[in-house]
Amino acid sequence: MRPGHPETLAVSRSAFYLGGNNVDVAIYDNGLRRPRTVPTAEFGGVYPIEFASADILYSAYPFTFRTIAVNPEGAELVNQQLQLVPGYAAGFKAADGLAYFLNGRVVDPLKPAVLGSFPVGGWLFVDSTNNHVYF
Repeated sequence: MRPGHPETLAVSRSAFYLGGNNVDVAIYDNGLRRPRTVPTAEFGGVYPIEFASADILYSAYPFTFRTIAVNPEGAELVNQQLQLVPGYAAGFKAADGLAYFLNGRVVDPLKPAVLGSFPVGGWLFVDSTNNHVYF
């Protein structure tokens, strides 16, 4: 759900007839898709997405991190950065301007740079109030 806009959803769409591979990233308002979408890339599978703000969406797929603008026409690819995503471990959580991957890697998408890694992995929770990340 888009921050501050409960009527708006970002959806990483997959097609079962394609083996569950990603089709695109689309923006919906009250169930209606906006016309512009960000198409799939060379890797299949699911592309996790997270809002960084009301106007910026992050997406990850194997080895590559995407920054997507949300505008009145829909979704628009702003940047695509190689080597930020840790291999095929593309699941992440966006918080406080950073992307925290399920395998422990922490990325600053604006620099863009890998800031480091926690020596753990699994589901995570970012507690921004207390500056903690829980795995």
